[in-house]
Amino acid sequence: MALKSPKHHAGQWRQYSAKYEGNYIAKKPSQQNSGQAPQQDPVFEFFRTVHIIEQLSRTRAESALPDEMKMAHFGVLSYLVHQGDGASPASIAEIFQVTRPSMTNTLQRLEARDYIRIAANPEDGRAKRVYLTSKGEKAFHKAREAIAPVFNDIFQALGEKVFLDSLPGLQEVANYLDKNR
Repeated sequence: MALKSPKHHAGQWRQYSAKYEGNYIAKKPSQQNSGQAPQQDPVFEFFRTVHIIEQLSRTRAESALPDEMKMAHFGVLSYLVHQGDGASPASIAEIFQVTRPSMTNTLQRLEARDYIRIAANPEDGRAKRVYLTSKGEKAFHKAREAIAPVFNDIFQALGEKVFLDSLPGLQEVANYLDKNR
């Protein structure tokens, strides 16, 4: 059954969460089931794990980024390299799920380094468009090369299969969330 909106599914979510209620909250030893492992909420555990991975990988990646670049800067450069020029600051903010002022700050920092150029929209002079500069494209590729070795130990320890096996499910969840913002 396809989910339509958070409001639409509040009842379904209450039913679902009641099945797992309290199982992810630490209980005192006297409150635990005698000898039985608590049933874990797979949705909560999934997103908790994704969050932990995001925090740990962000810290690792930012430590390797050159020229005091942050992941927010790298993300915008990556978007412009892969999606092309000409997006509005507002649309980039929406894509990254951040406020417009936050994105404005990120874009101003990138523009100060000459990684991007912000220009008036040729069709509507009041609106702005964001363009990647050649210096910005070079900075992206330099950062990408700097990040790659940071995750090599994980790849060596776990192998390629764990990543390939995990991708389809993660991509399915990401696509669903993206379509149902």
